[in-house]
Amino acid sequence: MGTRRQERVNLIGLTKVDYNGRPSTLCQGCGHNSIANQIIQVAYELSIRPHEIIKLSGIGCSSKSPA
Repeated sequence: MGTRRQERVNLIGLTKVDYNGRPSTLCQGCGHNSIANQIIQVAYELSIRPHEIIKLSGIGCSSKSPA
């Protein structure tokens, strides 16, 4: 019998995957994805509820980012 590794949860019982939104439409090499990933990491570490976070986009390619 294999053992399943349990996902880590934060103080409010959420996994990091729970913070993922829709897939990004930005280029893979775009710096916006790196910034979005850091926002997800910090929100997870600080146990901020996903519905308490907003991400606003501007004009240009960044306006395509799923908010």
